Amino acid sequence: MNVYVTSFMTESAAPMLGSMINSGFGINNLTSKLYSIIDLYVLADAAQAVANHIVLAFQKRLPDIILGMEGNRSIEEVEMTIFHELGHAIHYKQAGNVYWSDEIDYTIANWGYW
Repeated sequence: MNVYVTSFMTESAAPMLGSMINSGFGINNLTSKLYSIIDLYVLADAAQAVANHIVLAFQKRLPDIILGMEGNRSIEEVEMTIFHELGHAIHYKQAGNVYWSDEIDYTIANWGYW
């Protein structure tokens, strides 16, 4: 499982892109999802060139879980976030690629989930 920990975002996500690509799911579809996730969670106001660099870096090892650690976080918040995102990873393993692809699309279209 590829886990990215970053101080460049506050939100976390479990797109499971690394697992999806390793199972044979199409790279073009996953790359477009990655751009959408970056736009949604990371760089809504940043230049497209920055997003392109992030995508190129991610394509070497697509993330399964992204942990956003921007700002001051208590150990309890970090622990809760990790457990939450691992719960999504377990759900992905049970639901599979097609369901998870639709779930990513829904999350992006609705600016996250509540």
